[in-house]
Amino acid sequence: MVATMAEETKRPARDIPISLVGSMSMITVIYCLMALALTMVVKYTQIDINAAYSVAFEQIGMKWAKYLVSVFPTISL
Repeated sequence: MVATMAEETKRPARDIPISLVGSMSMITVIYCLMALALTMVVKYTQIDINAAYSVAFEQIGMKWAKYLVSVFPTISL
């Protein structure tokens, strides 16, 4: 994807590093916020390492969210 976008930018030497660092920074912040949200919902010692979010949602009584997270497994810790 980066190679395809590099052909369409006006200044690839400047734009590609900025976009890569920016996107990696945003993903890192989102990942940290998800981990913070998980630890705020469930105690640290009760987090299941195999299915953290689905088990956490089940523990707090949100069974519908458990199934929603299980359907979309791409976002997991």
